[in-house]
Amino acid sequence: LRKNNITDEVAYARAYINMGTKYRSLVDFPNAMKYYLLALPLVEKPDLKSYKAICLSNIGTVYQAQGDYELALQYHNNALLVFEALKNNRQISRTLINLGITYSEMPDSSWQKTTLLDQPKLTLAKEKLEAGIKLAESAAQKDLEMEGLSFLSKNFEQMGEYADAYHV
Repeated sequence: LRKNNITDEVAYARAYINMGTKYRSLVDFPNAMKYYLLALPLVEKPDLKSYKAICLSNIGTVYQAQGDYELALQYHNNALLVFEALKNNRQISRTLINLGITYSEMPDSSWQKTTLLDQPKLTLAKEKLEAGIKLAESAAQKDLEMEGLSFLSKNFEQMGEYADAYHV
């Protein structure tokens, strides 16, 4: 494929990201990853940072779905840095919630390999979820707020804090 100008690159990148998302929804992770990785080099330019962050976040979600939590955390954290630089509160909220979900789902065997052992993973999950929910709430993003609250309730259950899970 030949890209003649920035508009072509944006169009290709968007198409690749959309194809990756379609394959991800079909649980075809190899093809989803193929398209996200095709998009990634096209969005390296400074004026395409939002596309880069979306692509990084999507790659993190694929790794999470495949059980590679360490890579999922790496990609979600990289996406978060870009979204924060862009001050994109909706995507910051979404990424914080994704990080919380990833920490929550991470098996203990994967957790032992991380450099974050000074904090219990469920406590870290709770912190990320609460931060994402708070941001979604302040931005009136009810869909993200409800998603975050649902996972926060599950997180409280995992922690054995059933009363808090009930009151979320």
